This record gives sequence, structure tokens and C-alpha cells, in this order.
Amino acid sequence: MHIKKKLHSKKGFTLAELLIVCGIIAILTGISVPIFIAQRHKAVAAVNVANIRSAKVSVLTRFCIDNLNNSKDGDIFFYEYNVDTGKAELISPEGANSLDFVGWEKYYALGRQETETAARHRVCDRIYVYIRMGSNMSVMTQTAPWYDGYEPGTALDGDSPFGA
Repeated sequence: MHIKKKLHSKKGFTLAELLIVCGIIAILTGISVPIFIAQRHKAVAAVNVANIRSAKVSVLTRFCIDNLNNSKDGDIFFYEYNVDTGKAELISPEGANSLDFVGWEKYYALGRQETETAARHRVCDRIYVYIRMGSNMSVMTQTAPWYDGYEPGTALDGDSPFGA
């Protein structure tokens, strides 16, 4: 009689119970992983947008101190903003004019490279800022990368140096 009790005592889970638990875990994982990835993309975009704002402020401050009074209509400037140090540096030749400056492609390539980094949902370590002097001391700026909401921009309207 003692042997029969041991054979019929039930300790542990049945195969069906284990399969149900595995199925529930698989369903929860299938739901949560895409949500986690989307939230991570939004966080990276928020970091890049904040860095772009900081880059614009830094570059425009540097531009106003160094070049505003010496600039004329049509002058262009490319700045590189280092996210780690928070410093902006002029990387194009000073006094380059949009009509006679032929070295654009080098700066466009740098901007497109950072735009591609942002499109892969990675934090950019450099922000490139383009400044073009307009008439009456107006200033047009464009950054690479740039964002439309939380999505990195891939093409721009009009005459922009960082278009795809």
C-alpha cells in the first residue's frame, strides 16, 4: 500500500501545463519586444534632437562672435559640433561664397554620414551646421542630421546642402 501511494503522488507540472506557460511567455515577449524597440528609437531621437538644439545655439553664438560683422550676402560657413565636448568649430574656409566655392562635396558627405547614423537610430557624435548669409544680415541654418518629429529626415525641400 505504501508503494502505491508513492506512484500516484503527483509532484511537478504536466507537459501540458509547461507548454501553456511557455506559450504565454512567448506571447508576452512578442508583444513587449517591439514596444521596447520603438521606445528606444524615440529615446535616441530625443537625444539627437537635444544635441541638434545645443549645436545650433553653440554654432550661432560662435558665428556671431567670429564672423557676423565680416560676412556679406551669399557667404557660407560649415561648422562641426562635437557632442562630447560641446564645442563648435568652423571647418569650411572663411569667407567662402556660395558662387565660387567648389569644395562642397566634402562637407555634404560629412552631413549625409551623420544623417545616415541617425536613420539607423543611433546617437550622433557630431552635428554639422550650415550657415548661409542672406540679404539684410539674415541667416539661414541647416543641420545634419535633422528630424521631422521623432523620425530622422532623409530628404529636404529646396536648396539645402544636406539633402539626400
